[in-house]
Amino acid sequence: MKYLLLIIIILISKNLFSQNFLDYISESEGKRINGKEFQLQNNYKSDTTIDVTYYKLDLRINLSPNSINGSCIINFISIQNSESVFLDLNDNMKVDSVFLNGKRIGFFHTKNKINISFNSGFLTGNNYSIKIYYNGVPDPQGFGSFIFGNQGGYPSIWTLSEPFGAMDWFPCKNVPSDKADSSDVWVTCRNDLTPVSNGLLDEILINEDSTHTYKWYSRYPIAQYLISLAITKYETYDFYYKYSEKDSMPVNNYIYPLSFNQAKPEVDRTIPMLDFYRGIFGEYPFIKEKYGHAQFGWGGAMEHQTISSMGIFFDAIVAHELVHQWFGDKITPDTWSDIWLNEGFATYGASLFLEHYRGKEFFKWDILATMNAAKRAKGSIYIEKPVDVSYIFNGDRTYAKSSIVLHMLRGITGDSIFFKTLYEYSNDTAIAYKNAKTEDFIKIAERVSNLDLKYFFDQWIYGENFPTYKYDLETEAINNNFLVTFNLEVIGNTEISPGYFRMPVDIKFKFQDGDTTIKIFNKFQKETFVFELNSNPIEVLIDPDNWVLNDVDEEPIILPVTFALYQNYPNPFNPKTIIQYELKNPSSVKLKIYNMLGELISELVNEKKREGKYEVEFNAENIASGTYFYKLEVYDDFENLIFNDGKKMILVK
Repeated sequence: MKYLLLIIIILISKNLFSQNFLDYISESEGKRINGKEFQLQNNYKSDTTIDVTYYKLDLRINLSPNSINGSCIINFISIQNSESVFLDLNDNMKVDSVFLNGKRIGFFHTKNKINISFNSGFLTGNNYSIKIYYNGVPDPQGFGSFIFGNQGGYPSIWTLSEPFGAMDWFPCKNVPSDKADSSDVWVTCRNDLTPVSNGLLDEILINEDSTHTYKWYSRYPIAQYLISLAITKYETYDFYYKYSEKDSMPVNNYIYPLSFNQAKPEVDRTIPMLDFYRGIFGEYPFIKEKYGHAQFGWGGAMEHQTISSMGIFFDAIVAHELVHQWFGDKITPDTWSDIWLNEGFATYGASLFLEHYRGKEFFKWDILATMNAAKRAKGSIYIEKPVDVSYIFNGDRTYAKSSIVLHMLRGITGDSIFFKTLYEYSNDTAIAYKNAKTEDFIKIAERVSNLDLKYFFDQWIYGENFPTYKYDLETEAINNNFLVTFNLEVIGNTEISPGYFRMPVDIKFKFQDGDTTIKIFNKFQKETFVFELNSNPIEVLIDPDNWVLNDVDEEPIILPVTFALYQNYPNPFNPKTIIQYELKNPSSVKLKIYNMLGELISELVNEKKREGKYEVEFNAENIASGTYFYKLEVYDDFENLIFNDGKKMILVK
């Protein structure tokens, strides 16, 4: 979920690139368009004595003035004997009456809770049904939990309840860990407006007061924050996803008339996306109902179950919200601490489709852009106290860095194991259509890969920051081969023991006739690796294909392939100039300055140096104008002259 429309879009030719979805995540991620920031109380706890099994909303949308009224039925199982239960509803809403198993019962509505007591008590294992009649004008918080807006001259009413906003407009158990087994949403509104919600449309009732009632139902488990409404004047656009020879599923799109021409080609990609994701995650999770898009008035998008709410349309965001149907909707995080299981998976899932649809080069660009955002992340991906909306949905950390964690895992395991891990996670019966924690994913990743990945998740999910690599190397000719000593140092810490990052890293050696990549496992903060190569490398790169979130503390090491002396610059000069030379092998070097008579003026270098490129400054402040010569002599270990060259330079004062 949740791209905020940044309008910091780097517009690149659409024939080559689409806008990177990260361009839509702002630094103020979490601040709602209209209204105040919502922060959950640190000590908030839902009613742990009940297990919600069903929600039914029967609401009337009133305009001029704006308000809602109706009822909410909540069925639940008592999982602990108690004298009372409570449900969450913002105090701004007025509760008219409460019925328990069809009988009116007393209640208290205070501190955003509806407290309901029962003389006989709520007994463990028993089923109960509470019906609450209520009304009011929702006080939207967070991202815009319930908004009365407009578009194209028509009212536009929409909801976005993640993470805490469901209680702003209907009574519920306001935590993601208690998913109802099914839901119904009945909506009565003006008959020129179309109300859209989750699941399938059962029937439409035409009322005598110029209103109609749409009855939507879903028979899949659903978290309270994924129940949604989107109501306005829509242009509908339907097509079908054929998932077998005999079966198909509707893809229903509800689009603002003024947006239709722009949105249509973007939502048309839904079918190739469904086909692609079925191949790596398994079949679309809600195949017996529908998928679709309902445009709404927020500058981003939200993965409401079976019907994503869309404020903008382009391929990456359409893909992102679709991936959420598996990761977020089918498998919902147990708490908001594990929000990366939603947003990291959807973000990387969108990148995977772009890799498939637009090619490897586009994918590399997309990953590089995501890595640049991830480097700005502050704090650990796992959120210890998930109470602040802005912090939970920080774009750099929760979206970008979480996505790159999956990319790095792919780099460690390889494609076959990585995609098998995603499939096994998506289809694990212990969490499918239920809830998951980070540890659930870790166990599956370790089981599928047969690797101990504790170090990886400790530093990337529970730790902070990212490594900076500093490295150098020496080469030595041995017979017909070259012994390369590669020294690597890790700068920066993880806040996780042992305090530095440990990762497999690719080292790429380039030669005149090709290149080779060697994967090392960097276990220590300072470590030396020795390689025997057939040729002397001319360039060395660390992590050339961006499989590790890192910085490098120096430019790529480029080694000379010959001995050379270059023309000084500037030339003519006054009074300083730079002389450059390069060495193919470690050698003894002499660099001297002579006048026109061949007399020695200065000896700039007289020492042994390793291979590489060098530059020396010559200061002629104390000599007269004129023409001078500089000469380079190079000797091997046996004092044999193996290279010499000289050049002319002009001093003008």
